[in-house]
Amino acid sequence: MTARNRLLAQSGLILVVLTLLIVIACIFQKVVPVPQPVPPVSSDTHYLYAPGNVQFDIAPGWVLATDTVALPKDISGLRFAFLKQGTPCVFAYVRMTSAEREAYVQTSFAERIFSGPNDANQFDSSWYIRKTDTPAGFAFDWDARQPFRNEVRIMPPGYLGRWEYGDHMRAFLLYDEDGTTVPDECNADVNSMLHTLVEYYPTTTLSRDAVGSLYIKYSKVLLLGDDDIARLVYELPAGASDFMFARNRIYYRAGSSVRFYDLLQMADGVTGVRPLATDANYSYLVSGASIFSISDGSCAPDVPCKQKLYDMDIGTGLSSFLGDVSANSIMGFSTKDQAVYLEWAHGDAGCASSAVTRYSIIRGVMEDVGNFSSCQEDTGYAAKMAAYKAVRDSLDGGMRSGTHIDVAHGLFTIPSNDTFADPGAFPLRFE
Repeated sequence: MTARNRLLAQSGLILVVLTLLIVIACIFQKVVPVPQPVPPVSSDTHYLYAPGNVQFDIAPGWVLATDTVALPKDISGLRFAFLKQGTPCVFAYVRMTSAEREAYVQTSFAERIFSGPNDANQFDSSWYIRKTDTPAGFAFDWDARQPFRNEVRIMPPGYLGRWEYGDHMRAFLLYDEDGTTVPDECNADVNSMLHTLVEYYPTTTLSRDAVGSLYIKYSKVLLLGDDDIARLVYELPAGASDFMFARNRIYYRAGSSVRFYDLLQMADGVTGVRPLATDANYSYLVSGASIFSISDGSCAPDVPCKQKLYDMDIGTGLSSFLGDVSANSIMGFSTKDQAVYLEWAHGDAGCASSAVTRYSIIRGVMEDVGNFSSCQEDTGYAAKMAAYKAVRDSLDGGMRSGTHIDVAHGLFTIPSNDTFADPGAFPLRFE
């Protein structure tokens, strides 16, 4: 073999080896991303509380002291606490019961604090003392803080992080551990910490092992796990609205289009539905293999006008024009009637205007169902509202709604009980 041939052979062998290495590298790169670990909970200047999905900057002089501080009387559920060195001031985060909250009475308002990008998050709080500690002649002061012994500033986090309805509430507290009046300096420090408070969501994927509650908050699809940590599954486009769960997908409105996030494929897509009417409230409905939509129209809020009803086949993406309608929302679908129900509705000052029509899939025609317009002082108001409720109760498609979806080992189901720990969750319609 000549030197040239040996060189060519060696070059070919090298090329084969490189090709195999590239293929192997591509194979090993194509893995499902693992959940992002929660970063260290604390540093000298920063604190993250993952189960509450909140993080903030620590004011100078404050140190983590969860294991050493005592909570105010009649309050339990400590999650974390900071103590200001050289003082008895405590800044804590608790999950207290409603009964514990009822043991305290409001004495005055505290400062309103804003945080986050463009100061979008608002914290309203007040000062409290135990009802058993109120002095004779006590009254709430609307204008100024009243300094009391054993006072506590209670600060629900609002829609930032997660708080709760019902028997429990999450809240930040500020108090003096020795029961004295909280110094203004400590109060100012807490204001500065709240001003830096933002949400933090570690990322995750919907693997076969995923278990928890799936919900939407602003433009985020979140999974709340058994560890009480909400993790980011997917970031929807800003301004996404009108969410609906159907066919293992979360459908949503983005501008004038209908898009979806496929929970099994973990991929976003566009439906091809015709541009939606900008003034319609619920302008699309997923039912079976179809997406019905109100399109191409523009109406004044209180004046019915003609819009167009379309039926798009999810499989083919082809749309069919069904007819002109005077409606600003799609109410739902009746399996019994095989009909799409639509409504033109407007309400003002105790009066409600409502005209319901339906499109019969079988007969291919638009039909009037009834006019339920009435005012509360009208004699027939109760009867009309009862008749309207009967129409709504007859629908079985798109009428159910809630705030979350149960996730367990690759299955997505609608919960029978929609009690949920994050009131910031956006409404979600179900097919």
